Amino acid sequence: MRCTVGVQHTCGVTDSAVPDSPLPLPRYVRAAVIGPASDFSEAVINAFSTADRRVHHLVPLELSSMSTPLSRSLDVALLTVDPSSLESVLSGHAELFSGLVVVVCTSAVSHDKDGFFMERVPEGGVANLVARLLPNARTVGALQQFNAEHVILASLGTLETDVPVVADDIEAADLVEGLIDEIRGFNSVYAGPLRSSAAIEGIAAVINEAARERGSPVGFRLSRTGIKILDR
Repeated sequence: MRCTVGVQHTCGVTDSAVPDSPLPLPRYVRAAVIGPASDFSEAVINAFSTADRRVHHLVPLELSSMSTPLSRSLDVALLTVDPSSLESVLSGHAELFSGLVVVVCTSAVSHDKDGFFMERVPEGGVANLVARLLPNARTVGALQQFNAEHVILASLGTLETDVPVVADDIEAADLVEGLIDEIRGFNSVYAGPLRSSAAIEGIAAVINEAARERGSPVGFRLSRTGIKILDR
């Protein structure tokens, strides 16, 4: 964790997210991406893989044949599933994700001829949707503003940006921030509890519109007064 933005970030967890056991240090994390075979999934796998950590890839169809909780073999699952498919992918699988840190990496950003905008999510944000579907998981929202190109460029250090992290479970947020800060161009920022997720996810529309205007991906800095777009 590098900093917080206008919110109190203290040690421990909320009453609704008490962990069963302490989480490992980032370097010892067992991680997997759960999502389709896509450029974004591949970029996230490569970004979080290190000499000491192999990030595995599970496609959503594999969940239907599993019965053992994923927390037996994983500490962190990075969800790259499109928000429109999350309900069908996760429904009925809550026990598989019990006790697992689940990082929601997608948002409901969309676009039309007039530009980028956020699709409505009944729960308020995609991270809130996942928290409802997986009530016993330790849900964190992160990387939701970015696409594959952002992640690749940040991994190379040719794009710098803040990465907002939202979570009610502060220990899980700390772990995810530690993983994010291993990536050269990324700077994690705790941006509040899950109830902040809709506003934070909405940054995706802002930076995608800025990238469209400039013709290349952009980063941003987050502060109490708003966001500042960073040109490469």
